[in-house]
Amino acid sequence: MFGGRFRLVQRLGRGQAGDVFEAEDLRLGGRAAVKVLSPEHGGTPVEERFVQEARVLARLDHPHVVKVLDAGTTADVAWIALELVDGQTLEARIHRWRARPSPGRFADAERIFRELAAALQHIHELGLIHRDVKPSNVLVFGGPCAKLADFGVVHDARRAITMFGDELGTPAFMPPEQAIDPADVSPSADVYGMGTTLFTMVTGDKPVVISTAGYRERALEALPVGLREVVDRATRPFVEERYATAAHMLEAVVALEATAVTK
Repeated sequence: MFGGRFRLVQRLGRGQAGDVFEAEDLRLGGRAAVKVLSPEHGGTPVEERFVQEARVLARLDHPHVVKVLDAGTTADVAWIALELVDGQTLEARIHRWRARPSPGRFADAERIFRELAAALQHIHELGLIHRDVKPSNVLVFGGPCAKLADFGVVHDARRAITMFGDELGTPAFMPPEQAIDPADVSPSADVYGMGTTLFTMVTGDKPVVISTAGYRERALEALPVGLREVVDRATRPFVEERYATAAHMLEAVVALEATAVTK
């Protein structure tokens, strides 16, 4: 029992920091996802980041960000209770699209992109940078609806210092400046993650090809012309050449769609 209200039902998955369980909420009813930190990480930077994730999620209030329900420590073990999203990761959805191509996947990809961009806009307005935007950190359900998850390496741009032990993120989805110094990033780092995620949604290919010399141009040619321009700018290696924020990237996609309608 965690927090006097969450009774574990079954394990849903296991990560580097600990396990995720489906739980029954005995106070409010319904189900929750409870992330439980592995005991060996107690008193380490991993626990510090785990607690930081809970604090960050408590500040966020957006329909396309996974909602935190509670957090605490039980028997010296830290835990976070989150809303349980009954769906799959965007990564799994992309694998399904590749196995069974459907014309509707492009409309689904557009909707997911819009929702993620809106979520990131909210995050950026609070001075936060996710730093690990990728398909496996996006939960998809319903028609589809998307929610951004996993804020374990989030960066608060308004803090004077960076937490010891900050992690890099995921190489294929992160920009060069983040690999050099994960603390010296801007919202443009999340734009890069959005660009690589959008590329993967539309093409089904791994984004490493657009950051590899000699392959980038050919990889971008797999995209529709207008979208190619958006992904190209979002994934530029130099910060000043990218969209400054997710909101700016979304504006470019909306303008592209408006142009297509008027033609």
